[in-house]
Amino acid sequence: MRHRYPWSRVAQGIGLMSFFALHSVEVRAQDPNPAGLERPWEVVLSLGAPVGGPADEIEAAMTASGFGDTSIDVEHPFSSGSEIAWAASLRRRIRPRLDVEVIATRATMGTTLGYDQTGFGFPFGHHLFLNQSVTTIAPIVSYRLGSGHVGVGPAASRVRLERTDSGSSEAGNTQAWKVGVLLDAGITLPRRSRLFVEGRGQYRWIPTMEAGPFTSGNGLPDDLPSTLPALEVDASHAYLSFGVGARF
Repeated sequence: MRHRYPWSRVAQGIGLMSFFALHSVEVRAQDPNPAGLERPWEVVLSLGAPVGGPADEIEAAMTASGFGDTSIDVEHPFSSGSEIAWAASLRRRIRPRLDVEVIATRATMGTTLGYDQTGFGFPFGHHLFLNQSVTTIAPIVSYRLGSGHVGVGPAASRVRLERTDSGSSEAGNTQAWKVGVLLDAGITLPRRSRLFVEGRGQYRWIPTMEAGPFTSGNGLPDDLPSTLPALEVDASHAYLSFGVGARF
């Protein structure tokens, strides 16, 4: 079981976005509105990485269903790391310490790869690759604590499991909208300039959903396809991000 998260790519994004932080400090020195009261709106664009998701459950189900064999010295099942994700948010201050915000995020959690050797042997075994992605839209209410904030709100998440192995069909591909909860905490610097940078950590609780079944075959005349039965998956996950924003 191997999980890799795109921290190096996130670090590169942080370095690029930090340029805007230096610029925002310069703007702040010229800011005729130090209290920021005439700029109640904030928009933020960020890059981040999800941590967690359903990969462990899928691996366990693959092992139990025969997709735990070895091909070319590679043991299955295993999971690739998540991809760098993006997020956008629109926030409005409605009280000196109270904000309302809408957050939208698209995150690919990674791909879990299984292999069933079957009686034909390599390369005629059955491969099963399942990509996991989550799209989340969440309206939240946040309370400001100096440069930081904490928030909570309902979250509508579209969870999708999709086959990506060569020659696979869409049979078994599953997607469903689930309503859960998003917990959010972050730091915004500088506090009053027009431009700013923001780091955030979130936890998205998503109710479980049923996915599958997924069937894999090699197309040979005497082939008996291998099947991963329907399973319950939990796509709840943490999310870490860094972004740049503007007040207006």
